[in-house]
Amino acid sequence: MKKMFTCLAALEMMLTMVPAAAVSAADTPVAAVTADANSETFYEAKEEMTASVNIDAMAGYWYSSNNMDELVITKGSDINHGNFNFKKMDNIVIGTVRLEYKLTENGTKLYYYNFYTNDGKLWNSYYVTGELPLTYLNPSQDGSIQFLRRLFRGKVVTESGDLNLRSDTNTSSEILAEIPAGTVLDIFASGYENWYRTNYLGETGYVSAEFIKETVTPITPVDIKNYTGKWIYEVSNGNHPVGDGAKIVGTVEIKDDFTYTYTNESSEVTTGIVVTDYEQYADETALPVMHFYENNKFGFGGYLDPDHPDSIYIGNGGMARLTRDDGSTPDIKALAGKWTYQAADGNTTVDKKSKDSGTLEVKNDGTYTFTGTDGKAKSGKVTIGIEYIDAKRFITVSFGDGKDSLFSGYYRSSDEISIGNGGMARLVRSNGLKVKLSGDANCDNKVELSDAVLIMQFIANPSKYSENGTDENKITAQGMVNADCCNTGDGVTNADALAIQKYKLALLASLPEKK
Repeated sequence: MKKMFTCLAALEMMLTMVPAAAVSAADTPVAAVTADANSETFYEAKEEMTASVNIDAMAGYWYSSNNMDELVITKGSDINHGNFNFKKMDNIVIGTVRLEYKLTENGTKLYYYNFYTNDGKLWNSYYVTGELPLTYLNPSQDGSIQFLRRLFRGKVVTESGDLNLRSDTNTSSEILAEIPAGTVLDIFASGYENWYRTNYLGETGYVSAEFIKETVTPITPVDIKNYTGKWIYEVSNGNHPVGDGAKIVGTVEIKDDFTYTYTNESSEVTTGIVVTDYEQYADETALPVMHFYENNKFGFGGYLDPDHPDSIYIGNGGMARLTRDDGSTPDIKALAGKWTYQAADGNTTVDKKSKDSGTLEVKNDGTYTFTGTDGKAKSGKVTIGIEYIDAKRFITVSFGDGKDSLFSGYYRSSDEISIGNGGMARLVRSNGLKVKLSGDANCDNKVELSDAVLIMQFIANPSKYSENGTDENKITAQGMVNADCCNTGDGVTNADALAIQKYKLALLASLPEKK
């Protein structure tokens, strides 16, 4: 490893010697770029830079040289831009990294890695040295933090005894700790040949490179763009892993600027910062993690499994997780509105013949009121959950009062929730539609035998002819209201098709038929 310069004056001298860091501006006159300078007199680099200069060379884990605070840099929208998050105790800073330059009096471009917070303020600035590999960041302004790159994870390999962790890069310096052979450490650049910097049991110091063996390929920081979007927060609904059954307690929206928005089951919203990291284990493995902070305080965190990119497992024990929202899971607001509780009428299923047994109103905050046919009302809270049957995923909806469940069922569509098993009851969306012409199932403003045919098609093959069916001639919501022309209120049944036939044969004077 080359000896690294830590003196600011030496760095400034080196900048004039490295072609990648000092590029002629002959093709870009000063007058042409002056208008692009920001408040810090930096210009944005728009040309395609070499690998030794662009932001891609910076991607990785970095640590402050004084107390090992973590800086994570990830690739951005192009090779001249990136993202970062910095964690010091409970203080989190996030923002963007930009390759920018200043112009000298003779038109030479001097390049800098500039870190801006999300509110646009310059956080730290560093000289571009043009060295590869880039193992250290030295400040170009007073107050900026010097950072060292995490190089790899290494194992202590000694023939006998422990490895000394020393306060300086020589064998006569103070011994801070003795590290047992076989210990796996995070290894950082030190700025000196034959020595690495590391941290052991809270002590930061130097170890001889001779006794460190690289064990794991350097970990690439998590690319936040792979995790942006909406996620469902699932928590186990019993004493079992979340994959065996869960309730949904909220949603998380992750953005590419390392911020997130959490909406709980009561539609309350909080925002915060996402920090990516990794956890290391004694068996030399390392697992990437994602932590969520609100007001710089840790809220929750999860493990990222490369084999399951659509899940983030929260905590230990498999009791909670985030799953990527594929659009099939409703939130509370999607259930808000008025519903009708229908029960099977007789020895049949509710989709064949039904009667109204109450009304239900769901509000945006997840509360509901159910009113039975006797006029008595019950209130409580709606819970959306997940159930797995033979590896198939089902969305469950439960209506409880905090102690007991009034009823529960499976979410079928935005307009139907089946209650219990066996198809004996359901909730259907109250659409507020009124009968325009009784018996006019196909909504052509007349009652014909074709209306009876459509009703029978709907009953025989609902996957094609129901409101959500695939056939272009399927029944509509208004058609369902019109079609209920025998014993109005019991749903669409074969009796409605028979009533239309009777009407066309003049056996009925008018519709609807009452029995």
